[in-house]
Amino acid sequence: MMRRLITGVLLAAAIGSPAFANEFGKKIAGSKHDFSVPYVGLSSMGVVATLTPASYTGKCGTCHTAHKPVQFKSLWKRTITPGQTWVVYDAQGTEQLSAGVAGAGADQLEYAGKTLGADDARFISVAAFEKSGSGRCLSCHDGVTAIGGGIKMAGTQGVAKNFGTDLHGKHPVGIRIPWGTEGFFAGMQTNYPDAPTEPSAQVKMDYLGTVGCVSCHSMHRGELASSKVLRKGDRCLACHDK
Repeated sequence: MMRRLITGVLLAAAIGSPAFANEFGKKIAGSKHDFSVPYVGLSSMGVVATLTPASYTGKCGTCHTAHKPVQFKSLWKRTITPGQTWVVYDAQGTEQLSAGVAGAGADQLEYAGKTLGADDARFISVAAFEKSGSGRCLSCHDGVTAIGGGIKMAGTQGVAKNFGTDLHGKHPVGIRIPWGTEGFFAGMQTNYPDAPTEPSAQVKMDYLGTVGCVSCHSMHRGELASSKVLRKGDRCLACHDK
């Protein structure tokens, strides 16, 4: 009984907390993740379809639940497609030419991606990645998992983006930050240029000391002038000693 009482008190505190409701003290309404407005995406048949708020429980219900949360801290309810994995950037991989995109210039030299699997000390495992901020973001942005009502994220709809599951051409995610090595500080900096004073708005490490989507992006709202819900300040200099 006492355990249930404590859990109930903590849950009520989490839901009522301004920090939980929004990291930066701004309203979710009007942000890039305001799910109270219709969203145009793709059905399971690949046909353009509209997702209405009634089919995915309004502003917060797509991601948060007040009952039996999978992970209590964030009250997260989304799940990853079973057996799914991702390809991420690996600077120690083999260099190869990228596949050129018509009208976008010639092929470019890039590193071959790393397919996440078991934890190998540098990259976290698939299971850990699913629990990370990146895994949570990609539960919509991979274009595989339905956002709600059977509708998946389309390739590009306004500012919404389907990145797919091959992320090796983007900033590294799912890799442990090599603190103290060449080009990196000994630890996370909180006094980088234009860093906000509130800790929740600053650059942060993702799950298990990794870099991830949420290191620089907020699932709620960041800089008002940004179209990419970025955390505030000169974000790169929180990690990179350049």
